[in-house]
Amino acid sequence: MTIQQRLKKSFCPARNNPFATEHLRKIRFRYTENSLRMLQDRFLALGSQAAIVGPQGHGKTTLQKELACAMESGQTHWIKLREGDRKIPGELLDDIFSRATPSDLFCIDGAEQLSWWNWKSFLRQLGKEHRCLITSHRKGLLPTLITCKTSVSLLSDIVRELTFPLSESRYRELELIFNKHRGDIRQSLRELYDRCSEGDWSSS
Repeated sequence: MTIQQRLKKSFCPARNNPFATEHLRKIRFRYTENSLRMLQDRFLALGSQAAIVGPQGHGKTTLQKELACAMESGQTHWIKLREGDRKIPGELLDDIFSRATPSDLFCIDGAEQLSWWNWKSFLRQLGKEHRCLITSHRKGLLPTLITCKTSVSLLSDIVRELTFPLSESRYRELELIFNKHRGDIRQSLRELYDRCSEGDWSSS
């Protein structure tokens, strides 16, 4: 067998990679101590303004999307902030608030990126009449709805759903990957995608 043939045999095309984005999007949030219904009730008890808190890659955005879809509301206004986004454009907020009703839901992903001044400015516009669900790496911006935590067991459950039952040696590999990325499930799955692409991850 030539080198080219061996490479072709081991290489996993993106369309066949079980860790490709199209497959990851189908993964649901794993509930442990809480259920979706319990979190909905708690959100109401907190005045319909709350935060999903946790480190990067711990499932905050996935849970935020599930909760937003499950809530009976008018329109959902999505604002995604990336690293370095210290403010939300004023014209965007003015446009949203000019159309928003009390039944609408504001969802901010990455609210910790906002400066203290811009966060306070947003809260003033939000008032008490609008509902808001944010994700944040730190507590204190809004009352905490839930703190997301990950585990090797969670990662292994996701891998099993995407691929196949894990052997003991594969589970130990997952432990190493999980610890390497400090519990960041997103980064762990990205590494698995790369390893699968290189033919370094199979059912053996």
